[in-house]
Amino acid sequence: MPAPWLIARTSGLYCRVFVPADLRTHIGQRFLVRSLGSRDRDHARLLAARYALAIGDLYRQLRRELAMPEPKVEDIIKAIQSGGTRDLIRMGKMTLPNGAVIEGLEVDTEDELESVVKHASAAAPTPASGPYRMFPAYGVLVSERAKQYCEHLSDTHDKYQAATKRVLQMLVDICGDHAPDDYDADAIDYFESRIKFLPLNPDKVKAHRERWVGRNFAQIANDVELLGGVKTIGDTTIKGHFQRLASFFKFCYERRYMGQPSPVAARAKKEVSVNPDVPVRLGFSKEELAVIFDPTNYQSRTLPHSFWPPLMALYTGARCNEIAQLYLDDIVNDDPLHPERWRIMIRIGPGRTDQRLKTKYSNRSIPIHHRLIDLGFIDYLNDVRALGFERVFPSLRWTKAAGYGDTVSDMFSPYLRDKVKITDPLKVFHSFRHYFCNQANNLTQYDQARIFDLTGHKREGVFNLSYAKELFWETKLAILNDIPLPTLTLPAYTPGTFTKELQATKERLRSMSNASEAIKDSHAKVRRGAEKKIVPLASKIQEGGPKPFSIKATRKRVARPSGG
Repeated sequence: MPAPWLIARTSGLYCRVFVPADLRTHIGQRFLVRSLGSRDRDHARLLAARYALAIGDLYRQLRRELAMPEPKVEDIIKAIQSGGTRDLIRMGKMTLPNGAVIEGLEVDTEDELESVVKHASAAAPTPASGPYRMFPAYGVLVSERAKQYCEHLSDTHDKYQAATKRVLQMLVDICGDHAPDDYDADAIDYFESRIKFLPLNPDKVKAHRERWVGRNFAQIANDVELLGGVKTIGDTTIKGHFQRLASFFKFCYERRYMGQPSPVAARAKKEVSVNPDVPVRLGFSKEELAVIFDPTNYQSRTLPHSFWPPLMALYTGARCNEIAQLYLDDIVNDDPLHPERWRIMIRIGPGRTDQRLKTKYSNRSIPIHHRLIDLGFIDYLNDVRALGFERVFPSLRWTKAAGYGDTVSDMFSPYLRDKVKITDPLKVFHSFRHYFCNQANNLTQYDQARIFDLTGHKREGVFNLSYAKELFWETKLAILNDIPLPTLTLPAYTPGTFTKELQATKERLRSMSNASEAIKDSHAKVRRGAEKKIVPLASKIQEGGPKPFSIKATRKRVARPSGG
C-alpha cells in the first residue's frame, strides 16, 4: 500500500504534504512537494514519512508563534519551504486541438506538463466525422442510445447490466460521446490500447476508490500508466468488454440506429489467451475431503447452512448459490410409489426474484444421492417444513450482488483454513464442484453431454439442444451412482437437531418484519460494518529505526510575556 505522502511522477518519486487551511495564507501553498531523490519505493516511503513528521513539527511551531502578541514567523516559514519544496502545477481543464480533454492534471515541472500534453495530443484519435446520415436516428449519441439499450437488458442479470453500463461509459470517456457510426477502427484501436491500463476491481479496493473518486475512465487509465505498480485488468476482462460492446452495436444496427455493421464484431470473436495472473481453482483431494468431513472436525458445524451445503456440493456438484437459494418446493418427489426418487430442481421459481441462474443451461434437476438421504437430509427438510418456512436455509440473508451464497462460502472459509488447516488459496467452497466434475470426467465412461445434464454446463449440437433436451431421472441417477464419490463416516442427522436454531431464526424474522424502517436501516448498516481506519505510515515507524529529519528554525521562540 502506498504511503499517504508518496506520489509518483514521470520525473521520479516525491513527498507531498498537505498545508492546513489555517496556515496556507502564511506559507502561500496548498501542498509542499519535495523530490525524494530515490526511485526505490521502500526507501522513498521511509524518507517521505520522516519528512512529513519533520514538517508536522514545524507546523506546530508556526501555530505557537502565531499565537504570540508579536509573531515572527519568517524563519519558520523559510525552514518549512527549505529542501527544494514547491507547490504543484495544477490545471483545471484543457482542451487539445484534436478534441482530447485533460482535467484535474497535477504535475511538478513545466517539462512534465509539456510531456503530458504532447502525449495526449499524439495519442487520442479524432473519431471520423461519420458517413452520410440517411436517417436522423443515425446521429443520436451513444450516451442516449445506452439508456435505450439498458432498458432492453432489463430482463438480464443485474451484474450484466452493470457491466454493460460500465463499458459503455468507458467508451464515452476514452473516445468521446459520438454517434455509433462515428467509431471507426482507429477509435476502437485507441480504446483497446487505453483500457488495458484500467485497474483490477477498482470499486472493491478501498485505496482505489479513494484515489480515483470523481475521475473518469480516461483519467484513471492515464494515472495508472504514469504511476505504474497497479494491477490492471487481464485479457479475459478485455474480451468481456468487447463482447458487451459488440452486443450494443448489434442492437443499434438491427434497429437501424446506425447505417453500418458493428465496428467491434470481429474483435469480440477474436480468441484471447488465458490471463496467467488469474488463478484457476482446484478440486479437493480424497485425503482433504476425509479431513474436511472427519466427524471430530465436522461436529463444529452447528448451523443448518454451515452443515448441509458442503455435503450437498460434494454429492451434487452444484454451485454454492444454487444450493443456498433453494426453496422447499425445489426439492421434489412426485412418485409416491418410490419414496427414494427425490431430486433437486435448480431453477428460478415462479415470481421469485431472489433466485438466479448463472446461464440458461444451469436450469436442471439433480437426483439426490442416496448417501445424502442416508445422512438424514430429508429428515432435516421435514424439520424446516414443520416450522412453516419456505426456504431450505431460512437464516441466510439475500444480497443483490451475491444472492444467498456469500454467507455459506464466508462461513466455510475459516473452517477450511483454521480448523482443517487447508491453506491453499485455490481451495475454496467451489472446489467441491471441481472435484465432482473431475471425478465424473476422468473416472466414468459417459459422454460430456450427459455429465453436463448434472453439472449445468453448456451442451452443443442440434441433437442435444433440440431433441434430447434432458435425461430421464433414472439415467441421471445411474450416472450419479457411477461417479466415485467418498463414503463418509458422519453420523446421520437426528430429527430436531437444528430446531433450536430454526426457531431462533423464525423469531428474528418475525421481529424484523414488525420493525420500523429506521431499525431495519440501522441493522443493515451494522451488517455492512464500519470502514476500517487507515493508520498513517508515520505511526508504524518502529523504535530503533532511522531518526526523523530535524529541520529547525534558526530563531529561538520568544517567551510569552507574563503581563497583559
